[in-house]
Amino acid sequence: MGDPSMQYARDSAMSALILGFFASCWFGRAQEKPPPGWRSPLIVGAVLSLIVAVIGAVYAWRNWSDGSALGESGAMRRYGIIVGVEFGIAAVGAAVIASCGGGEYIAAWVCLVVGVHFWPMAPVPANPVPGGTGSAGGCCRGRSRPHLPDYRRRHECHQPDRPLWKHDGVG
Repeated sequence: MGDPSMQYARDSAMSALILGFFASCWFGRAQEKPPPGWRSPLIVGAVLSLIVAVIGAVYAWRNWSDGSALGESGAMRRYGIIVGVEFGIAAVGAAVIASCGGGEYIAAWVCLVVGVHFWPMAPVPANPVPGGTGSAGGCCRGRSRPHLPDYRRRHECHQPDRPLWKHDGVG
């Protein structure tokens, strides 16, 4: 059958559709308070992502009858388990973050979880591409932090001469 990642054209097209759509969402969200000079590249990224999503949708529609790796025995069950675990981890983490007063970090947490979920998900459709691209994007977004001008006032242990990400928690 050749390369297993190319066995089902519909799966690759759906990956392009899903990744393109969510990439445009994150590029759009990043436009809320971007650093100076970043707005134009973020707009370009959002537009290109939407183009990828539309191309993926058209290609998936044209190849819908070709089948899917999710139609193979046990694949849908594995997919459901992975997605269920992902939703559970994202929900519990979001609840913990919210209860600690860090609601502005929930979106970054969810994106990190979504990005990491591509590693166990990649073998289900036998396509390594979403594993690499999705996890890289999710991990990059998960490592970012929102613009919080009032963070120092809300956290007594912050040391003004040290960046927040290098803070060791000692007041």
